[in-house]
Amino acid sequence: MPQNTMKEIIDRLEKGIKEIFESERYKKYLTVMSKFHNYSYRNALLIMLQKPDATLVAGYNAWKRNFNRHVNKGEKGIQILAPAPYKVKVKQTKIDPDTKEPILDENGNPIVEEIEIIKPAFKPVYVFDISQTSGDPLPQITTELKGNVEHYNAFFESLKRVSPFPIEFEEIKSGAKGYCDPVNKRIVINVGMSEIQNIKTAIHEITHADLHVESFLNDKKDRRTKEIEAESVAFIVCNHFGLVV
Repeated sequence: MPQNTMKEIIDRLEKGIKEIFESERYKKYLTVMSKFHNYSYRNALLIMLQKPDATLVAGYNAWKRNFNRHVNKGEKGIQILAPAPYKVKVKQTKIDPDTKEPILDENGNPIVEEIEIIKPAFKPVYVFDISQTSGDPLPQITTELKGNVEHYNAFFESLKRVSPFPIEFEEIKSGAKGYCDPVNKRIVINVGMSEIQNIKTAIHEITHADLHVESFLNDKKDRRTKEIEAESVAFIVCNHFGLVV
């Protein structure tokens, strides 16, 4: 690709990102997203194992309190682990804070005191994906693309060949356009979308598979960073092939 063409694409990407970040739409989006809990690696893995297409997850009461949505009747919760520390009283030798030696009584015996300590523990709780709820819509940054792609079948077959994971089409009830499942090593794209949206989604999820599987396993990058990287790569590749997104 000519260097000036790549520069034009990068400049358009940077301008588009800046406009999004400075918009009221993005500020509203961030306000809502900040209400979602940032789950630990262990719980993120538990969520993915039970519902790999999950996109936005919250507890039963949190959906109602923070988002004015309610969990649909009959929905099965996603089990995760929540901190449940408890207090216990234990006896221990009293230690001098300066010398770090046991404090002795008048008979030369160590003084024993009773103290209260907090012991870490966890309990199972249930959360629900947005696809399991109904109510007020959440703000969206992007809209679904419409349109066909010239030589679509050949283009998509090329993406399949370079993808680290097999690409499959399924009905994704969560509302996501696609997802990368590093646990089962596959990429899933929602059925019924346009050709250009299929292409963009495939590139987006291939980027996750290429760049973010390791960071998912060691929790080095947050979700927002991963999404910006994947969306930026999809934008650049699509524009390179004349698919303006």
